[in-house]
This record gives sequence, C-alpha cells and structure tokens, in this order.
Amino acid sequence: MASSSPSRARTLALAIVLFLVASASARPSQQDEPVTMVRFRRWMEQHGRSYPTVDEELRRFEVYRRNVERIEATNRAGGLGYTLGENQFTDLTSERLSRR
Repeated sequence: MASSSPSRARTLALAIVLFLVASASARPSQQDEPVTMVRFRRWMEQHGRSYPTVDEELRRFEVYRRNVERIEATNRAGGLGYTLGENQFTDLTSERLSRR
C-alpha cells in the first residue's frame, strides 16, 4: 500500500501539470475564473469526499469543473431571482444526480 502512494502522488502531480498547461492554452474567456484543482480539493475537504483511484478523482474533477462553469455562467446571466452555488452534489453528472 505504501509503495502505491508515491506512484499515486506522481500521477496526480502529472495530471495537475497537464491540467495547468491545458488551462494556459485555453481561450481567454475560459480563464476569467478558472476552476482549479486547489478549489476542487477544498470542496472535497468541505464535503468529506475521497475517491478510490486517481482516475476516478480526475473524472470527478472534470465533472465538478464543468458544473462550476455552468453555475457561474448561469449566475452571470442573471434574471433568475436566485443564485446557484456549489453543494455536496457538484461532482455528479446530471444523469447520476437524477438516479439518487
């Protein structure tokens, strides 16, 4: 178990670097308020989330990132009479959420 931890850390570090490189090459409109792995990790801590594998964590990060972008775009558009926000379900796809 201890030997897989350095491997997991290296894989996660590589994924973060790849994400940062991809973010740097994103269109400027996508860089206004980037959803970062740091923000996702804070959300994970706040909601007691952990994932069994690095691959699953990266999949959930991507879902979280897309959901936060949708939340922020909806709030910027305004006119709803309410504001959307993150919650304990922000790492779920709409399909998975509807099955709950």
